[in-house]
Amino acid sequence: MTASLKAKVERLIHHCDEVKRSEGQLQERVKVLEAERVQLQQFISQLHGEIDRRQSEIATLNRNMEVLKNAGALNQSDERSADMKRKINELMREIDNCITLLSK
Repeated sequence: MTASLKAKVERLIHHCDEVKRSEGQLQERVKVLEAERVQLQQFISQLHGEIDRRQSEIATLNRNMEVLKNAGALNQSDERSADMKRKINELMREIDNCITLLSK
């Protein structure tokens, strides 16, 4: 009976050691995931800043375009108008991409 009891106690001790090791591994994984979460939050903040900057740039370009329209400059220079519209469209696509990244 003592040999059987000793074997059971040894199995329990071994099982406890395995549980402690698993707990340590899980705690390490939590630390890694927490660091990753912090990095992702910083990245999201950067994306928000980039979106704000791009939206401001688009607003400025739109105001400039309105001024040029009112002055008749867009009618005189179709190439410049197309270039300006193309740039605004590119900026809007970039903002849409940033918004898509943030919504994931």
